[in-house]
Amino acid sequence: METFKEQNQQINRLSINLEEAIRNSFECLKATTLCLQHCLSIGGKHGHIKHITLLKECAEICEITASFMMESSSFSDEVGGICARVCDFCSDSCYELDPHDQIILACMTACKNCADSCRNMEHES
Repeated sequence: METFKEQNQQINRLSINLEEAIRNSFECLKATTLCLQHCLSIGGKHGHIKHITLLKECAEICEITASFMMESSSFSDEVGGICARVCDFCSDSCYELDPHDQIILACMTACKNCADSCRNMEHES
């Protein structure tokens, strides 16, 4: 049986993890939106429809995930799991495209952070 102190520590850890997941979701939304605009402006292979669509989908799922988490939705874990998968694909797509471009690198990093924190939330519940 858990003590009150242990329960309180678990609640605090969940709260910190939730805040981090929400923050990382918004950061990823911002980074993918900037990357999408950047890639469209460069064109060529950067503007390939598959990559652009993935950036758009990633931004959208990040926004939805943050919203579900802020509302304490009973579907937050499931949406967070999908978000982590989309972020992983988006990060991989950016890496394959150009891992040395600073805007694309920022997108990759934001996607990895978001995926990790969403997975962390998925395992906490």
